Amino acid sequence: MRADTRFGADGLPDGWWFGRVSAVVTDADGLVYIAHRGPAGDPLIVLDQDGRYVRSWGRGRIGRAHGLRLAPDGALWLTDVFQHEVTRWEPDGTLTLSLGTVAVAGTDDQCFDRPTDVAFSPSGDVFVSDGYGNSRVVRFSPDGRRLGSFGKRGTGPSGFHTPHSVAFGPNGLLYVSDRTNHRIQIMDAAGGLVRTWHHLGATQGIDFGADGSLWVATYRSTLELVAQDSLGGRVMRLDPDTGEVLESLDANGHSVHRARSGDVYVASLAGSVVRLIADWPDRVNPGEHLLTATLAGPNAFG
Repeated sequence: MRADTRFGADGLPDGWWFGRVSAVVTDADGLVYIAHRGPAGDPLIVLDQDGRYVRSWGRGRIGRAHGLRLAPDGALWLTDVFQHEVTRWEPDGTLTLSLGTVAVAGTDDQCFDRPTDVAFSPSGDVFVSDGYGNSRVVRFSPDGRRLGSFGKRGTGPSGFHTPHSVAFGPNGLLYVSDRTNHRIQIMDAAGGLVRTWHHLGATQGIDFGADGSLWVATYRSTLELVAQDSLGGRVMRLDPDTGEVLESLDANGHSVHRARSGDVYVASLAGSVVRLIADWPDRVNPGEHLLTATLAGPNAFG
C-alpha cells in the first residue's frame, strides 16, 4: 500500500482547511464524507475520490462532530458531542431526523450524553453508543423510535466505560469499543455478551469493509491516547472471529473506514485524512503526497 497523507487538503475551497478530523465514510459512488472540527469550512465536507471539493454543510447546526456512518439506505448518521444529538442527513445535506434533546445532556429516554457512534443491525435497527457520559448502547428503529438500551458504567462483563465506537459484523454481532476498559466487547443485538478481546488496548474506531474485513484504530492505553493527544496509535486489520492481528500500521486515527474500492481512510485528529491506497500505482494521481505504508503483523504492539 501507499499512503496519501494529505487526502483532500489541496482540493478544498480557498481559505479552508481541515480541523480535527473525527470521521470519514465513503458511498457507493466513491464520494468521501468527512466530519471535522475547525473554524475554516463547514463541519461536514464531501469530496470526490480524487480529493476535490463537491459540497458541504452544517455550519451553525452541527456543534462538534464525532461519529459518522453511512446507512444501508444511503443516509448519513452523525453523532454530535456538543449538541448531545444524533442526526440523519441525506447526502445532499438535507436534515431528515434528530434524536435526543438538542444541547441537553441527560440519562433519560429523551436524552444522550455525548453520543459517540452509530451502527446498523442486519434487521435495520440503529444502535447508538451513548458514549462519554452514559456508557450505554441505545437501540432505535430505522424511523427513530426508541426500542431500548443496554449497558451502564462498569468494568464487569457487559459494563462499559466510554463505548467509543460500534459496528455490526457479517456474523450479526455488535462489536463495541469499550475504550477506557481497554477491551472490545462482542455482543448480540439484545446486549448479551458473546466474547471479549483484551489485547488491543484503547480502541478508538471499528469498521467492517464490504468484504467482511475488520479494521480498528487503537492505542496501547488511554494514557498513551491522552498523553499524545490522539497523535500516536495504530491501524490494524483483525480476524473478526479471533481478534488476531493480521496487519498493522503506525497511524494516529480517531476512526477508520474501509471503502468498497479497498482503500482505507483514517480520520486523524491531527487535522488530516490519510488514504491508504489499495492498488497503487494504478490509481495514483501526479502530485499526491505519498509515503510507503508497510502493513506488518501479527503483533498488536510490537
